Amino acid sequence: GELPQAATIYDGLQELSIHSNNFEGRFPTENFENTLRVKTLELHGNPLLTGVITDNICARRDPSLSYNRLLSLTAICDMIDCGCCDCYDFDGDLILIALPTRSPVQEVQTPTNLDETGEIIPQPTASPVTWSPISVGERKQSGITEQIEREVLQRGAVF
Repeated sequence: GELPQAATIYDGLQELSIHSNNFEGRFPTENFENTLRVKTLELHGNPLLTGVITDNICARRDPSLSYNRLLSLTAICDMIDCGCCDCYDFDGDLILIALPTRSPVQEVQTPTNLDETGEIIPQPTASPVTWSPISVGERKQSGITEQIEREVLQRGAVF
């Protein structure tokens, strides 16, 4: 069947784990754009489910977030356009893991950061998180930290 498109269905939702249920049609992304409650969106295993996961939703996977962090985001990336999802194939096998990376810290000048002489003091600010997909095979060869591996394993991935 298809997922309901009405926003009221998803009010207060913290977890949407619909993997392997053969849903079809369009995933109602707009209902997840502005919510900070949802911690889990597991959409893989639905080979006829289509749609787009927006940059706004991907930004919630930022590891520096605590309470508002989206902990699990999975999809069949051949069907759902997603730059930050852990991607599965049509057989349900994990094929790509999205890893957060940051650009070097940049200096930003704002008028509120003045020293006693009125000079602007540059303040470092974290650059936005970007996502880099890595295949499971590449992950094994690259030496990615055990902490990331533990986090992915907690989400139920098999290596």
